Amino acid sequence: MDYIHGKVKICANGKMRQYKEFSYAPKVINFLSNNLSRWILEEPTRLSSLLMLNLSHNHLSGKIVDNIHKMSRLQPLDFSNNMFSEKIPPNMPSITFLGTLNLSFNKLSGPIPYSGQMSIFDASLYYKNLHLCGPPLPEKCTCSKLVANSTNSRDMRNGPLMSPWFWISVGLGFGIGFGEFF
Repeated sequence: MDYIHGKVKICANGKMRQYKEFSYAPKVINFLSNNLSRWILEEPTRLSSLLMLNLSHNHLSGKIVDNIHKMSRLQPLDFSNNMFSEKIPPNMPSITFLGTLNLSFNKLSGPIPYSGQMSIFDASLYYKNLHLCGPPLPEKCTCSKLVANSTNSRDMRNGPLMSPWFWISVGLGFGIGFGEFF
């Protein structure tokens, strides 16, 4: 028997339901075409016993949670026809039992994490994500595309390197380094 340890809140049909410690966890969540506009799972990855998750045909936006791989027992996962953006979480290939995946008709971008379980899927599940690149898509990832789509990319002139402490440490490093030669 699978149990949730801690609390998980799920909003369904306008009612917030709370699964508490030692309550039975749901095996299937199917919110197909429910007009959802925000994540309905407060802590989705606490549902580690979840076997199926279908959030397709809604208005969900933002990024796919980074720790989705903690729902390691998922078999079908459908996030199609939403407005998810940013990159596909790089740890998504570690969802070992994933047999069906649909991410089509979103706004995902960047390289597809094409390894592990993700390497069994063809290009159709990424349809209409115009800024995705890499296998199995014919669009190759270029350096400019990777930098443009990176959530961590920053202009080095405006980033932390312009901190006065950076330049002080550079100056001290050079001073100490050259001091040893003289």
